[in-house]
Amino acid sequence: MKGHAEFPELEKLIDAHAHAILAGDTNGARAFLSPGGGLSHDDFVSKIKKGSIKSYVKLARARVGQQHMSKIRFITDSEPLVMVNRWREENGTWRIADSEDLSGKRSPWSDIEVPAALRSANSARAN
Repeated sequence: MKGHAEFPELEKLIDAHAHAILAGDTNGARAFLSPGGGLSHDDFVSKIKKGSIKSYVKLARARVGQQHMSKIRFITDSEPLVMVNRWREENGTWRIADSEDLSGKRSPWSDIEVPAALRSANSARAN
């Protein structure tokens, strides 16, 4: 089994990105995005009321091949906001390739629709 690899530069960037969102600095947060990686990120950031985030907690980071996933919970006065970012190294610089808003979801799979064939099979069993 391989040992645990450290990525201190990436950890600093994850913190800097979360700090930009906490501060309401939309342009600062966008500076971490890879070209084409901003649509879901912008949707997430646009629903945040300026000054509503009190702090953030890094929940997890996982390495998947050459990419890294980071999961951040932003603490607000109401419901917490949860964001997952997929980071990758591009030309020697870490960038966010994609983001996902997990706020209010029990799991990242919560909004995946059950295929019609499975729905009808399950309802047939219930009868």
